[in-house]
Amino acid sequence: MGHDVCLVQASLAENFTCAICLMIYERPHKLQKCGHIFCWSCLDQWITSNTNCPICRTPTCGNEMTSEAYRPYSIMFGKMSMVRVIDNLDVYCRHRNRGCERIIKLRDLNRHASMCNHNPNRAPVSCAKGCGAKLRSHEISEHNCVTFLRGLVEAGNRERANIEAENKMLRRYVKNIPRHKMN
Repeated sequence: MGHDVCLVQASLAENFTCAICLMIYERPHKLQKCGHIFCWSCLDQWITSNTNCPICRTPTCGNEMTSEAYRPYSIMFGKMSMVRVIDNLDVYCRHRNRGCERIIKLRDLNRHASMCNHNPNRAPVSCAKGCGAKLRSHEISEHNCVTFLRGLVEAGNRERANIEAENKMLRRYVKNIPRHKMN
């Protein structure tokens, strides 16, 4: 399976799209006889049940998927290997629909996406101003330390009031318990 084509500009995506998964090539592999290119994993899966090219139906070589036949850096795109060209594609962050506007190299996409402030699965971070709040990325820009701390004080006051009310009730209860005299 390749990389999501929605992350790449449409004009670039069409030059690097696997005909099997319809995504940007991941570990591109060129068939020896016909020259068509596919993702390594897509072609590997295709060849388990087929003996021809998915596009032109040319019969494939018997050793098409052996490590010796697989030379991704030998596929050239201009003066650079196709793998290097694909790795250098400028892509949008996977969290673009959540507000990330970063454009990064495809080779850096996974690292950026895992650390992106717009990643909903990213662990909360402590407030940089030191109020102790644990914030999700989408909360950081709207966070106000004073409001947060005011909320903590109010919650503490409510808790204290509940404890005082319970304490008062327990005192009344203990006061009304009949006392037994000890001999």
